[in-house]
Amino acid sequence: MKTKKRERKKTFDNSFTDYRPAKVRPCKDWIIVYYCYNPHEEKLVRCRLRVPPNDNIVERKKTASQMAKTINENLKKGWSPFKNESRNLFMTFEEVKQEFLNVLKKEVNDGVKRPDTLRSYSSMLSIFESFFLKKYSSKYIYDLNREFIFKYLDWVYSKGNSPTSYNNYLTFTKVFCNFLFSRGYTRENPAQGIPRKRKLEKIRKVIPEDKKAIISEYLKESDFGFFVLCMCTYYAFIRGTELTKLKVSDVDLKNNVFYISGEQSKNKTAATVTIPNKLKELLELYLQGVDINDCNTYLFDCNFNPGIEKLTPSKINHRWTKYRKKMKLGKEFKFYSLKDTGITDLLIAGVPSIKVRDQARHSSLKITELYTPRIANCDPVVKNANFEF
Repeated sequence: MKTKKRERKKTFDNSFTDYRPAKVRPCKDWIIVYYCYNPHEEKLVRCRLRVPPNDNIVERKKTASQMAKTINENLKKGWSPFKNESRNLFMTFEEVKQEFLNVLKKEVNDGVKRPDTLRSYSSMLSIFESFFLKKYSSKYIYDLNREFIFKYLDWVYSKGNSPTSYNNYLTFTKVFCNFLFSRGYTRENPAQGIPRKRKLEKIRKVIPEDKKAIISEYLKESDFGFFVLCMCTYYAFIRGTELTKLKVSDVDLKNNVFYISGEQSKNKTAATVTIPNKLKELLELYLQGVDINDCNTYLFDCNFNPGIEKLTPSKINHRWTKYRKKMKLGKEFKFYSLKDTGITDLLIAGVPSIKVRDQARHSSLKITELYTPRIANCDPVVKNANFEF
């Protein structure tokens, strides 16, 4: 009898040395779970397979049972999901992370993506990596699955992030997962089809007259260069990223216009933006003694003066936050409140909404040329509008 028991135990060990049989787990997302020997890690690892959705529970159970049966039959014959897998599935997170960043940096250098995208994606990738490495000790990218993505996004949202921030993290996650799937690092795109959160209606925080007076008086005396930059956003509705790219030669004070090329514009579309008279007076004072034809000097450098060292968008927001606190203004008054306030004031001044739309470049513009021709194209209504900060 003892001999028979030893023989039965020996038979069992030989049969399941390289795997553990597949079982159906009817959880939220029905899955088939089995364990198989991974030669790259030299141990049994958990494998999962999703059962196709079916409103008919009986039929879904039949499908799941058949799937588990087929997997077990194949496992007995010596099949392994790791024998025929591409080596790509055994890349570590660190390896795919570096490749993703290298591609992103190349796209930034080629002008396909903006430096801000690289900065924000790099930050989100570091957060994603930390969460991944806490969850999986193996560090292999094939562990990434849909369940993990949901847990990660729930964790992000639980940290006090708004629906908008959640959607930004989701957008990055989809981009990263699509990169992994398209290059064979994962068997599927685990982030595909995850819905965005509904955004709350945007509340426009217009700066009231008394606060405008405080800002104007404080910045004129404390940081005139930064004040002029702020007024470019208030009067001309130029975005922060675009302001960091403008050169002195892009300002045509004679014809009251900014020339914004497709490379400088956020939407990659060239534009001519009118300089209202009040802003022209500030720019003339700001550019005193500067060669206005210099195409190498930035309109605003890293110190908010004309110069050759490029300013970054983040520094604009940091500077605004610093002064906002010193002026004791509420958090609701962000840098782009200047743009909202300018648009509102221009409408109140009686300027037709279509001209305000064109000045703010809110309409979807067709790309007809890479650069706007250097001709006078000043809008007299906007130029002479009676509105000021």
